[in-house]
Amino acid sequence: MQVLVNAQLYDLDTPFAYGGEGEIYDLTKQSVAKLYYDHLIDDERKQKVLALCNSHANFRKRHNDRMIAFPEAPAYHGTVSFDSVVGFSMCRYTFPKLDKLGFDISAGRFSEDSGLRFDDRTAIRFVYDTFGLVDQLHQSRIVLGDVNPGNIMCDPSTGKPVIIDVDAAQIGGFPCRATHDNYNDPQLLSRGKGRGGALPVDFGTDIFALAVVCFEFLVGRRPHWLRVTPPKLDKQNKAVGISSIRCIAIGRDHLSSHGVRYFPCPENESVERRVAQLKSLDKRLYDFFEGVFVRDDRENILFTLPISDVKHPANHFFETSGMAAVIRREKERRQVRDDVLARQGQRAVPDSGFKDLIASLVPSPSTPSSPKRTTRQQCPDPAEFGNFLKQFNLRLSTS
Repeated sequence: MQVLVNAQLYDLDTPFAYGGEGEIYDLTKQSVAKLYYDHLIDDERKQKVLALCNSHANFRKRHNDRMIAFPEAPAYHGTVSFDSVVGFSMCRYTFPKLDKLGFDISAGRFSEDSGLRFDDRTAIRFVYDTFGLVDQLHQSRIVLGDVNPGNIMCDPSTGKPVIIDVDAAQIGGFPCRATHDNYNDPQLLSRGKGRGGALPVDFGTDIFALAVVCFEFLVGRRPHWLRVTPPKLDKQNKAVGISSIRCIAIGRDHLSSHGVRYFPCPENESVERRVAQLKSLDKRLYDFFEGVFVRDDRENILFTLPISDVKHPANHFFETSGMAAVIRREKERRQVRDDVLARQGQRAVPDSGFKDLIASLVPSPSTPSSPKRTTRQQCPDPAEFGNFLKQFNLRLSTS
């Protein structure tokens, strides 16, 4: 079969991979083509391919990396026309997938089948980096929808994640038609199906699904895997909110309201030990999992980081806007003040965590802001600081 990609004609012979929607062929050493099965190529799919390819250039301008297998150029059969669209090209990735790299709870270590060697610290960094990639897509108004460990790879040379199968994503008015039952958000299932049978995915359902993927990667079991009596499947537990981390967080008494009892067994104990280990390694990550699976939070973990952390989505603006410099100057000023007081034998003023600085810049919701401008002596920081915090709904942390 001959296809035309970026004005170059390619003779395609045998696909090297197959999927539920199409086949993958070699184009060059750096790129491949995904061609859809004939019965799946309709006008909506062609329009979606063109929309994703048009978004590719803008996405690359905002996010200068190639760690997402984004559709790059339409593939045509014959002439360059809408009717001739049969698929698209994308960057080639042959890295191991996450479903082969996770923690082996029976062995008490990460799998080494792929040759990659994860330890707890590198695995936790990998999780944060994966949430970073998903945030990049969300910033571009793209919902992945089909989030599962088979769609996430690891680059062995960098230890960084790669997301593939982005063509299934929801973009604009084009829905995501492929999701994975084991990772679907129960809130998503309760909404029912939309046009053409597609589930109404959104940013929150992506966060839930990725939380399940990452929990499974780090612990060796999905969060809703729990041995109870009478036995229940993962999806049955998920439907009613039964999870191992809920039992750890609030106890096991709630299980009786679902007509089941906790079954003491080595498997449950192994999961509990592993979760406790993760909690001691990264309390923030544990709190995130507890928030998702116990309190139904759907916020990307990156937003819980201090804004001074480079992983925080608003960090770039925080740094380039001058706000980071404001905080640094204020910290230096307060340190000088405390040093002077110490030399004079006086007690240093307790650090309020900059709450007083924020209070001076952000008016109380119940009190209208005064039109009077503050002087440099009253407030040594830009007046825009308060607007910046409000605009991005930021909780300032300088730790």
